[in-house]
Amino acid sequence: TLPCSRGACTNLGSSFIARAALLIDPACIWSLGPFACSSAVTMSPLMDSYAIADGVSFWRSPACPPVPGEPSVVNIALATIGFIVATLVSRPLSSMLSRTYSKLSDAERYDWDSRVISTFHAAIAFPMAFHSAMYSPEFSSLSRAMEFPPHTFSIFHFVLGYMYCDTLFLVLNRHLYPEWKVYVFHHFVVISYVTSCLAYGCGMYFAILSLIFEATNPFVNLHFFLEKRGKGGTLFALLNDAIVFLLFFVFRILNQIWLGYEIFV
Repeated sequence: TLPCSRGACTNLGSSFIARAALLIDPACIWSLGPFACSSAVTMSPLMDSYAIADGVSFWRSPACPPVPGEPSVVNIALATIGFIVATLVSRPLSSMLSRTYSKLSDAERYDWDSRVISTFHAAIAFPMAFHSAMYSPEFSSLSRAMEFPPHTFSIFHFVLGYMYCDTLFLVLNRHLYPEWKVYVFHHFVVISYVTSCLAYGCGMYFAILSLIFEATNPFVNLHFFLEKRGKGGTLFALLNDAIVFLLFFVFRILNQIWLGYEIFV
């Protein structure tokens, strides 16, 4: 039994079926972690069979108050506007700071601009996500699948602002970017998941682990900038490529394995 603002709560375990069912049945979003208040408890119809099959009690309480993670429209809108302004400002700045920029084609300029903003996003999102995953006490408990440190809201508002902004410019510049549909689909998936995390307070830990992937993006983008400036074969470029390889292995491959372990084991 864990403390709860509405009385006693039941720690309901973290088995594989419990976690899988959490993804399958929206009615059981309160099933894992300290939000399963014991007052006025009802059984989710879909979860009943899982409870019998796995020997785990799955409870859902309509009496529990909504989690304080509802998406803040104002914060997300401000983040989106901020990224749009940053994208528009990056164009004259890139033209002033790099003689290469003016020599690029329209498609290459769009790619350059998007990578500048991608680097800015990653430079902020990665350290915030890494700090959250490693040092937030809320993510150190067995019920962390349903925990949500307050500062994670700010991280996800920031991420959604970037996703909405990048989606907008992908659509507006689709004639310059043949793969735009792939990235729009990727952004749609990310927006849907992050919004669900904010709305229901579940799965934030796993979203934070996924955001750690952003560690590689500044160095991948730097590779692009160096190539466009004709510096691709320099010692600095080779060192950057080595860093990309190392970070990709640690934060995308090993972190992906750890993410799978945390979800399914």
